[in-house]
Amino acid sequence: MVENDNASNRDDAGSNSKNWRHTMPRWAGIGIFLLLAVFALAYAQLFFVPVVLAFMLSMVFSPVRRVFDRRGVPQGLTALGIVIGLLIVLAIIATALAVPVSGWVNNASQIEHKIEARFHDIAGPFSSFSEPRENWKR
Repeated sequence: MVENDNASNRDDAGSNSKNWRHTMPRWAGIGIFLLLAVFALAYAQLFFVPVVLAFMLSMVFSPVRRVFDRRGVPQGLTALGIVIGLLIVLAIIATALAVPVSGWVNNASQIEHKIEARFHDIAGPFSSFSEPRENWKR
């Protein structure tokens, strides 16, 4: 009776190791697939970004298109109006951002000095850590 219990325990241990061996390749396959899918999406970014942007814009502007369709405006004219409107909005945004960006470019050296001073203040307490390394190099 004791021998049967020991034998059943060995069988259970053997079946567990067999189950582990069979499930491991599945997880490896899933991991490899997910890794390849991420790399494929990163590689296909040049294609997917404009497609997704076009889909999102079509969803955003479909109510506008429907309003103009009900009024009898041709779809081509509505699309042209939406595209021209988007270009005008982008031009306004670019113009509004041009003034602050040009100021940042003109003041780049002053901004750099301020950032260096702040990092120097932060790095002050940690300077004792770099001293042994400098002595070690000599």
